[in-house]
Amino acid sequence: MVKIEFDYKITNQNDELICTGSSVLAFMNMKTGKPTRCPDYLLNSLGF
Repeated sequence: MVKIEFDYKITNQNDELICTGSSVLAFMNMKTGKPTRCPDYLLNSLGF
């Protein structure tokens, strides 16, 4: 897995949708600049 996508929904105290958002984490090798696999410790901590 070279990227992880997160989607967000923010609601108020009445459970009404206030806003949505998303973010993408991409993993790159700093030396080669090429995509690389996500570190196992991060995948494990996120439950993948």
